[in-house]
Amino acid sequence: MPLQKLQFRPGVVTDVTGYTNDGGWRDSNLVRFRFGFPQSVGGWEKIAAHLQFLGSCRSLLNWITLDGANLLGLGTNLKYYLERGEEYFDITPLRSTVTLSSPFTATSGLSTVNVFDTDHGCLNGDFVTFSGAVSLGGNITATVLNKEFQVTYIDANNYRITVAATANGSDTGNGGSSVVAAYQINTGLDTQVGGTGWGAGTFSTLLTYTLTNPITTTSTSATVTITHTSHGLTTGNYVSFVGASSVGGIPEGSLRSTFQVTVINANSYTITTVSAATSSVTGGGTVTAFYQNGSRAWGSAATVSTGNTLRLWSQDNYGEDLIYCVRNGGIYYWDAGFGLTGRGVSLSSLSTDPQTPNIAIQVMVSDRDRHVIALGSNYGGNTAQDPLIIRFSSQEDPFTWTSTATNTAGDLRLGSGSAIIRAVETKREIVVFTDLAAYSLQFIGPPYTFGLQQLAAGISVIGYNGFAAVDDTIYWMGKSAFYVYSGKVDNIPCPVNNYVFGNFNFSQADKVFAVPNSEYGEVTWYYPSANSDENDLYVTYNYADKVWTYGALARTAMLDRGVRLYPIGAGVDHYLYTHEYGLNDGSTTPPSPLNAYIESSPMDIGEGDRFSFVRRILPDVSFVNSDNTPQLNMILKTQNYPGSAYQSGSDSGIYQTAVVPIQQFTPVKDIRLRGRSVIFRIESDRVGTRWILGSPRLEVQPDGRR
Repeated sequence: MPLQKLQFRPGVVTDVTGYTNDGGWRDSNLVRFRFGFPQSVGGWEKIAAHLQFLGSCRSLLNWITLDGANLLGLGTNLKYYLERGEEYFDITPLRSTVTLSSPFTATSGLSTVNVFDTDHGCLNGDFVTFSGAVSLGGNITATVLNKEFQVTYIDANNYRITVAATANGSDTGNGGSSVVAAYQINTGLDTQVGGTGWGAGTFSTLLTYTLTNPITTTSTSATVTITHTSHGLTTGNYVSFVGASSVGGIPEGSLRSTFQVTVINANSYTITTVSAATSSVTGGGTVTAFYQNGSRAWGSAATVSTGNTLRLWSQDNYGEDLIYCVRNGGIYYWDAGFGLTGRGVSLSSLSTDPQTPNIAIQVMVSDRDRHVIALGSNYGGNTAQDPLIIRFSSQEDPFTWTSTATNTAGDLRLGSGSAIIRAVETKREIVVFTDLAAYSLQFIGPPYTFGLQQLAAGISVIGYNGFAAVDDTIYWMGKSAFYVYSGKVDNIPCPVNNYVFGNFNFSQADKVFAVPNSEYGEVTWYYPSANSDENDLYVTYNYADKVWTYGALARTAMLDRGVRLYPIGAGVDHYLYTHEYGLNDGSTTPPSPLNAYIESSPMDIGEGDRFSFVRRILPDVSFVNSDNTPQLNMILKTQNYPGSAYQSGSDSGIYQTAVVPIQQFTPVKDIRLRGRSVIFRIESDRVGTRWILGSPRLEVQPDGRR
């Protein structure tokens, strides 16, 4: 009997029909291509499995200090940490430290304590650390009070903390007259809230709540009732929902928006959606609600507020020290001499130069010439940001910013666009992207220090973290396509373009995170699907072979290998992971198998002009470096005509679908299939399995034409 070799073109293609893609792949998950053949990716294991970080991580940086400390910086919407030796050290800067007199009030039977501080400046969810407090007289002792707390906002002068004790009748004290409150910088959001009023700027404060099934619909009505005990809203306030699922026929897209509320009572209010309900039900799942607390009207002018926008960080090491910045927020400096228990401080507080910037879109260090660069910054003494300015310190001096004849400090201003999105450093230059153009920033020496040249106009950029640099090449995701810069800007042909952008939550586009994987010649973008508010899918471009794959993996930030031997990823479960390490999914205990698979488009059996019998399959697969007894399944599904269904039934023992278990030393498997074309799929669901597919053969016998 003749053998038909199954040879497929490398890469996944979804943007053409199945028969057009004859001999190609159409679906994948946790698979990559090497030398033209698919294989499962490496596994991942937790870093600091005993400890979670607080917040959603959206930045990672790894460097080594002069004493050999291997540090990993990670910025979340709540904190900035250093990780060393699988322990997290909080170096979140402080915004103020004040001494309070008699600030605490406890209520018997409750574990919450009210704190009075005039104009405290806290947002809901901020952090404060107390010291110097004395016992309230009962269960609320000094030990209970003198620690860090996350605050619940009440009003401009009051907030609430939850302590690790329940007050009794003796807790009538107030904490004493020398209570020191150290306030960390305001926290940011872990999800994007759009708009030109609230969400784009500050309403006095933004309050965040997690509600469970709060939505009640009424059949044929677009008015929806929201149940939230003690919501604190008044009619005319605004609320934005994230994460709501469809309820009563109102699609989730109509619920994940911003609404003006009408209050019914202290525990419920109504909103009006763009879609009418088809049934009367209660649901919505787990919903994150953002409440206005203040008087600004929707659509009125707003200033950017770091506490009311998605929290993104930029950071770079200046030698063994760290310079880091909240996007559109403060610039901070952590000196290695502070130690792992020392917090970063404002860059301007370490400088005697009055022109030192204290706010920026991004901060970075030019590795070639050792200038600190602040993009979209201000001038010292002026709080107004210029979103198109590029300022740079004097060479080898991060604390001198006033330009003189004897230093190299200075500034340049971009001419195209409304704001800088991101600057990306390559080996030969720094490329600065605005929302409309790309510029090359190159060190040219005195007297001008840096030269600026426009590279391209009319470009598209998805968001701050959507860029990945590999040597002198930059890859990035636009709003509907992918691009590459390697001396000039070009589109990257992407045969899965419709698959990616047709299932994409553009309201959370700032969460997109790009990362290179230099070992395998890849760039991967993690992005949120249409029904997700967090990154849950990925798409990978193999720039060595110029092919694409995609799949599902929830990562909020990633870092290529470098100082550490393996890539590092941040999960939505608030753990860090070492990637390309091991064979399994280490997010569970015990580890789970990787759901790695790839599936082909329909491939003609023979010439495809007649039916054929498939009698056996000769697998060609390697289980190199697998554990124990690895196994996978090869699945073949035959099809009679384009568009016809794949059936699992049989006719006289002749089947249209075969699931073939393959182990390490399986030489051949007998099967009985009949059809004109066949789809081939390989998948693994066993721990300790790593596979590399070669070129399997099918033993085929021609049959009739119908």
